Amino acid sequence: MRAATSQGLRRVLAAVVGTIALGALITWAVRPKPLEVRVATVERGRFELSIDEEGLTRVTDRFVVSAPIAGQVSRARLQVGDPVDAGQWVAEIVAQPPAMLDWRTLTGLRERAAAAATAVNAAVAARDRAAAGLLIARVKLKRNLELARDGFISDAALEANELGVEERPVKVILDPEPDPITQSGDGWRVNASIITLSEDDVLIVPNGALLRRGETWMVLVVEGGRSQAQPVNVAARNARTAWIREGLSAGQSVIQYPRAALPDRTRVTGLKPGG
Repeated sequence: MRAATSQGLRRVLAAVVGTIALGALITWAVRPKPLEVRVATVERGRFELSIDEEGLTRVTDRFVVSAPIAGQVSRARLQVGDPVDAGQWVAEIVAQPPAMLDWRTLTGLRERAAAAATAVNAAVAARDRAAAGLLIARVKLKRNLELARDGFISDAALEANELGVEERPVKVILDPEPDPITQSGDGWRVNASIITLSEDDVLIVPNGALLRRGETWMVLVVEGGRSQAQPVNVAARNARTAWIREGLSAGQSVIQYPRAALPDRTRVTGLKPGG
């Protein structure tokens, strides 16, 4: 009797264990797989913010050599790039007898003189239009100042009326230290990078790891195989990286190009860049 009872208990226990194992297996099989994400490591390094533009090189002092008379130039002894001093002869010209002005040449000179006179008249007219526009702007500004004192126009409108908010490109001339190794010629195209901000030993993450939620910058940190939203204080950003002032530590893994609707504590598996 006891043997039969013990045998029945073993069967019940085996059935319970099998049911539990089967349930665990089914749960493991149907549970969602970890989401594959690309991750980057928070590093400490140098952060630079710069203005990158294209430009052209030019010589510092440009001199134009011209001859006062027409003639035949003798063979020059100077080569391109040779230094010269003030008053030094650079070429010798053998003068030719003056040629008689024929009708065609005389007509061409008269047309050039007429074109120059037309250009002068156009410049004078443009100057007069600019002066008239300046006078009208001053009168309008004076009237708006009186209206602003009485509260009839806003401060923003007054500021817009005062030299405008129009942005115009500004030409910048740089004078770097001479370098005989990389000294370039005149009219060469260059890529100039002007560093406006530079900091060493700061926390850096790729721009692709930043996520905007309302007015707060966020990153998704990978901890224990799960994603976790972490607010950060972004000090500055350049074209590739962001300087993080607070919120992260070196060595942490963050998700690149995160989904805005990705819930916290989502199971993820990280793929390194290039993976």
